[in-house]
Amino acid sequence: MIAIKQQSLTGMTFIDLFAGLGGFRLALESLGAKCVYSNEWNKVVQKVYAENFGDTPEGGHYKGR
Repeated sequence: MIAIKQQSLTGMTFIDLFAGLGGFRLALESLGAKCVYSNEWNKVVQKVYAENFGDTPEGGHYKGR
């Protein structure tokens, strides 16, 4: 059996670059950290992220092909 040590990131802050749907944010916030900035270029994904977390990531400057 693997022992899982309880971890806490309370009081720490992070930025969520290339945020996607927010999996990284979800993990860190579950440990007590606070997201202070997020970035995602895909407008559709930005909307989903906003629905999940209440704030819209910056981005949208990527022109792609």
